[in-house]
Amino acid sequence: MTRINKLDDFIKSPLAVVCHDAGATHLIVHWLEKYNNNIFACMEGPARKIWNSKFPNTRLFSINEAISNANVLLSGTGWASNVEHSSRIEAKKRGITSIAVIDHWTNFQGRFIRNSEEILPDQILVSDDYAEELAVKYFPKILITQLPNLYLKNIVDKVLEIKRNSTHSLIKRILIVTEPFRRKLSKDDKDIEHIAIEYFFNNIDKINIGDNLEVKIRLHPSEDREKYKYIDVVYPEIKISYSDNHELSKDVAWAELVVGCHTFALVVALNCKIPTISILPPEIDFPLPHKGILLLRDL
Repeated sequence: MTRINKLDDFIKSPLAVVCHDAGATHLIVHWLEKYNNNIFACMEGPARKIWNSKFPNTRLFSINEAISNANVLLSGTGWASNVEHSSRIEAKKRGITSIAVIDHWTNFQGRFIRNSEEILPDQILVSDDYAEELAVKYFPKILITQLPNLYLKNIVDKVLEIKRNSTHSLIKRILIVTEPFRRKLSKDDKDIEHIAIEYFFNNIDKINIGDNLEVKIRLHPSEDREKYKYIDVVYPEIKISYSDNHELSKDVAWAELVVGCHTFALVVALNCKIPTISILPPEIDFPLPHKGILLLRDL
């Protein structure tokens, strides 16, 4: 295990960066803000928008172009595409160092498997003690390095700047942060995320809520409002709106309670000392190791 403060201490130029999912991309762009060496980036899906917001004047490359110009590959480990996995295959073929970023605390081994093919990196980057402990457990032969989570720090700082201290003894503003699971519970034939939201609304009386309750839903970048539009019909007595905020910090600062399944937003709220609850139904294990996140099932 190794701990460093910045990528310059760890990665030699030129560097290829390949990302698709948002989680690792957010970590990487914050680590690269002060990186002064050559970067060849391939960004697809949600990663492209995040990258362009931080580095609007940089040219983007294909996987092959990026890796052919580099000595080191830095890739995300999302599950929504094969782009990052393909980049690790290409790096292995070319014999260049492959470094992967694990941005969450779940499904560590599955991140590196596509179509039963496992392609492990040479090194893994994580951003906190919890992830480091899990990475060492699952990948004992791979060098694990921890960098500070500058993305989380940035969000928490923004929330604390704008957060209004609640004067209510009861909760009046609840933020729901959604996330797609892409699997169903066999007994209900419903997506887990739908079951979780229904479980929350059906058990909302477990929470000390006040009059004039406001519920705001913040959708995952890969989702749209059509996916949850039935909620307005099923729960007409609750005032429900959808967030248009690009920045997570604004929604978290608005809330007096943040709920979700095991989304990163729960960790953000926890670090901002905002009450935080997982709404995963009892039949689904809660995987996050963070102490302080309450479980609706236990209330």
